[in-house]
Amino acid sequence: MKKNVGYLILLSSLLGLQGMAQDVNSIINKAETERIEKYLSSDELEGRRTFSKGIDKAAEFIANEFKQAGLTKLNNSYLQSFSKMSSKFVSASGSFDGVALDAKNVIVVTPQPTVTINESSGYEVVKINKEDNFGQAARKFLSANNNYIVLVDESFANNFSRLVQLKSNITADQKTVVFVLTNITPTKFKLEATHTIENLALANVVGMIPGKSLSNEYVIFSGHYDHLGINGARAINGDSIYNGANDDAAGTTAMIMLSKYFKKLNNNERTLIFVAFTAEEVGGFGAQYFSKQFDPLTVKAMFNLEMIGTESKWGKNSAYITGYEKTNMGDILQKNFCKKLEEEMINNNNVVIEGLYVDNNSRKELKNLASKYDYNTTYILVKTSYELAYHLNLFRSLYQNKNRVPEIVYMKYKKNFEYPIESDWNEIIEYHPHISKKINQYFLY
Repeated sequence: MKKNVGYLILLSSLLGLQGMAQDVNSIINKAETERIEKYLSSDELEGRRTFSKGIDKAAEFIANEFKQAGLTKLNNSYLQSFSKMSSKFVSASGSFDGVALDAKNVIVVTPQPTVTINESSGYEVVKINKEDNFGQAARKFLSANNNYIVLVDESFANNFSRLVQLKSNITADQKTVVFVLTNITPTKFKLEATHTIENLALANVVGMIPGKSLSNEYVIFSGHYDHLGINGARAINGDSIYNGANDDAAGTTAMIMLSKYFKKLNNNERTLIFVAFTAEEVGGFGAQYFSKQFDPLTVKAMFNLEMIGTESKWGKNSAYITGYEKTNMGDILQKNFCKKLEEEMINNNNVVIEGLYVDNNSRKELKNLASKYDYNTTYILVKTSYELAYHLNLFRSLYQNKNRVPEIVYMKYKKNFEYPIESDWNEIIEYHPHISKKINQYFLY
C-alpha cells in the first residue's frame, strides 16, 4: 500500500511539473504578441517619434506591461529618466593673429550658452590634416573629454558644415571643442560663441528580475521603442505615419514577452534586465545613457532585438554576436554547435561547415572532432579579392534586396586571417571566384 502511495505521489509531482512547463510555454503566444505589437505600431501612437505624445504613450504602455508581469522597478520607477541637450546656434566670431574669421568657418560644440576663448584659456590646439580621416578625427577630439581648438585643413571645406550635426550629441559634462576651417596656425586668437541651450526630457523603460545567487551580474534584453513619427511630405496614399511595426515594435514586443516568460519561470541565477530604449533613431541616446549606468564587467550578456519581424539575413534562428572575446557566450555557442556536429559524426553523416573560421585556433576544435571520429577533412579556401568582395556586396544589396556588409568586416577578416596548417587537413583546395558577366554589366568603371 505504501508503495502505491509512493508511486502516486511521484506521479502527482511529475504531473505538477508538466503542468507548470505547459503554463510557462503558453505565455509566449500569437494573440498576446499581436496585442502588444499592434498597439505599439498603431496610428494612435503616431509613429512614436522622440519628444512626441505618441512616444510618451508607448512608454506608459510598456511600463504597465512590466508592472502586470511583476517586474522589479529600477530606482523606484520603470522610467529611467534623463535629458538630452539641444544646442541652437546664435552667433560666433573670432580672429587668428588679428585677422577676422568668417563665422561659417567656426563651429563650436559646447554645453555652455556662451564661450569666450583666447590663447590664455588653457585650450589645447590640435589639427585635422588633409591626410587624416575627417570624421574619425573629429569624433576622437569630441570624445577625449578635453577642451580643444581644432584647426581643420581647408581641403575639408565641402564636409566642414556636417560638423553641425555633432551638436545634437552633447551632454552637460562635455568639454568645449571649437572647430575652425583654416590653414593658419595662430599664436594669438580670440573666439566667441553664443548658443541657446535646452534640456529635453527622455526616458528608457526598464524592469528587472533579481538573480537568486548572482544578483550583481546582469543579462540584458533590449529593443528600442521609438520610431520616425509623421512625415506628410512623404505620404503614401494619404498615409503619413511611420508606424514602425518592424523597426522596432517587433523587437520591443519580443523583449516584453521574454520578460513575462522569465518572470513566470523564476529560476534565473543572474539578474535579468529588460529595457526599451528611447531616441535610437535620432542618435542612440537611450542606449548610450543606459550603458553608462553599469560597470561593463558586471554585464555577462546582452540580447538586442532589432527588426525581427523579417527573417535574419544570416538565416533562420541566427544572431549577430559581438564581444565574442569578452564573454564566454561564444564558447557556449561553440560547444552547442560541436555537440550537434558530433551527433552527425556518430551517425556517420558527411558534414559541410560554412563559416568564417579565420584563425587556426578557431579551426582546432573542428579538426579535433574530425580526428576523434576518423573523418577525412577537406578545407576549401575561397580566395576572394577585396574588389570582388566589394562588387558582390554591392550587387546583393542592390539586386537581391540584401543588407550590405560593412567594409570594416572585410578589414577585420583580412587582418585576422591565418592560412590553414597543411598538416591539419587531408586536403586544402583553393577556389578563386571571378566576377560574373551579370554583375560586371552593372559595375564596370
